[in-house]
Amino acid sequence: MKLVWLIFVVGVFYSGQISISQAQILVLHRLATGLDRPSHAVQAPGDSDGLYVIEQRAGRIVRIDLASSSTSVVAAFSGFDETIEGGVHTMAFHPQFEQNRRFYVAWLEDGG
Repeated sequence: MKLVWLIFVVGVFYSGQISISQAQILVLHRLATGLDRPSHAVQAPGDSDGLYVIEQRAGRIVRIDLASSSTSVVAAFSGFDETIEGGVHTMAFHPQFEQNRRFYVAWLEDGG
């Protein structure tokens, strides 16, 4: 069973020496369970209550409700070869996603 973790980094990254008082703090929160090899997560414009997660090899885009940790499949694709780097790789939201609910997906099918 795969877990999705959200990592918050508190502090500023910069080159140079960091003293103990400037150390970075990481806080992990389990957002959901049961995802199949999640590879990418992104938040949609105007949807501060959800996180969209790509399950690369499963070919699904899943929305995690951040308040309840419930999941729902937003889109599903098929025809991927699991022995290569096939599957859904990334997504981007249309600038007016709030109004038109459009998003763009990049994937690799069998045979390249």
